Amino acid sequence: MTTIKEIAELSGCYVSTVSRVLNHHPYVSLDKRQKIQAVIQKTGYHPNRIAQDLNKKKTNSLGVIVPYLDEPYFEKVTAGICRDAIKHNYKISILPTYYDRKIEMNYFEEFASKLYDGLIVTSKANEMSDILPYIRYGSVIFCEKIDFNNISCIYIDRSHAFKKLFKYFTQKGLRHLGLTSAQNQHKSSSTKLLFQIAKQDFPAFKLSHVFENCATYQDGINAGKYFMNFPEIDGIFANGDEIDAGIIHAYQKEGLQPPLVVGQDNTLISKIMNFPSIDTYPEKYGEEIFQHFIKKNPEHINIDAKFVKR
Repeated sequence: MTTIKEIAELSGCYVSTVSRVLNHHPYVSLDKRQKIQAVIQKTGYHPNRIAQDLNKKKTNSLGVIVPYLDEPYFEKVTAGICRDAIKHNYKISILPTYYDRKIEMNYFEEFASKLYDGLIVTSKANEMSDILPYIRYGSVIFCEKIDFNNISCIYIDRSHAFKKLFKYFTQKGLRHLGLTSAQNQHKSSSTKLLFQIAKQDFPAFKLSHVFENCATYQDGINAGKYFMNFPEIDGIFANGDEIDAGIIHAYQKEGLQPPLVVGQDNTLISKIMNFPSIDTYPEKYGEEIFQHFIKKNPEHINIDAKFVKR
């Protein structure tokens, strides 16, 4: 691979002069510029952009940590981030973790090595105590409520939607609630909030009626099979419309009438299958996350979700 030093030797110019040509500086004579460009063309030289970015201390690269690549909610949030980021000439690296703590920390190590100007953490696996040492390396935005004033977060406030949902369940005369979640309540603030409201509104609610680690249609099938062990369950709230579809199909395959189900994301699936869902407007949310990122001010912003009846 040709180096700047070799370009300088072949053109008979100083390394500093070659550098000025490569960086489009105006103060180089036409003769020297033409000699250098001729050598560059002949050798097929391409500058090392990573090294240049490190020298400039800015890469215009943004890492987006997501738990899954194939989950509709995170797909749409990421799409919203990317759409706005591209307008601002940012390169986007999608960093899936599958909630593996070691993989997630590797991404923070890359951030510390200046591979990214900033990170957007759509959902985290590690404790904040493990993540805090990395905050000093640049801008980090969390997509959940963080209890540190000097750290930025922009999160969906699902509390009003959860309360409307549970009111809807009680109006339907339902008493025994089943829930699915991507993470347990000790790792996820939204899951913890959901359980708190469920316990308030449904005295019969118990943790054995919760099916965890749900993210896909197949997880929904497995959740449906699990809930069949509790015939008293008359309403189910899942953490995604695809999961609800799996739950419904699991019951139908056994010739059973599924409980009343409610999903999240308000995707085409819930519209076609005609079940209620909580809409978090994920693509718009993604755009707002990026806008929050480029402001560079540590703020806490919450966005309301909406319960869509059907």
